Amino acid sequence: MNVALIIAPADFRDETVAKAKVMLERWNVRCSIMGFVDRECRGSHGAVYMPDANINNAKPENFDAVLIADGMGIESYRLYEVMPALDFVRDIAGRGNVVAGIGNAVKFLAKANLISERKVAVPKEASELVYMVKLYRGIISDNDMECDTNIMSLKDYRKTEEFVGKILDKAGVR
Repeated sequence: MNVALIIAPADFRDETVAKAKVMLERWNVRCSIMGFVDRECRGSHGAVYMPDANINNAKPENFDAVLIADGMGIESYRLYEVMPALDFVRDIAGRGNVVAGIGNAVKFLAKANLISERKVAVPKEASELVYMVKLYRGIISDNDMECDTNIMSLKDYRKTEEFVGKILDKAGVR
């Protein structure tokens, strides 16, 4: 199994990426870091990752799932408006594979038009995100995490390990 872990060029949430990577690798799942630039990406607390591939050149058929990491970089780079990234996410979802977003990365799921009439977990204090979910006809859930068909969302990054476990379950790995 190969999971694409999408990160921003800067200011992604280090904790999310580190926990997801460890959890995936613990289950012998290949974790491919997907970036938007062909250089090192630096997290909000200084973690540095060199992307395995640029999302503009990635082939969705090579991946069994995608996880989009949260963080301020999502907002500052407006990554949820990058068409190749949206196409990549849409293609993976269209194959019935898991597409997951954490926190503000749920904007990817909305902009890719994957949340219509589906339950989505979002932080209620994030008014712009709540507005976007409603705009794209998503159903805001009171739960910390949601799995509606193959679309998964997590409200709070502190539950990343549990969330990745649910992704592994959904993908049939454990």
